[in-house]
Amino acid sequence: MKLVRLEPESAALAVAPIDAFVTYDERQAAVARLAGLRTVAPGA
Repeated sequence: MKLVRLEPESAALAVAPIDAFVTYDERQAAVARLAGLRTVAPGA
């Protein structure tokens, strides 16, 4: 395994907001809702 060190000047991060958390699993949906995310079941 090769470790790479990123210098602050060379690191770039593009972040986009999450519209919704998509899951079939009700347990995952419950945790996502606790985290403040909107949840959607596929096909709903």
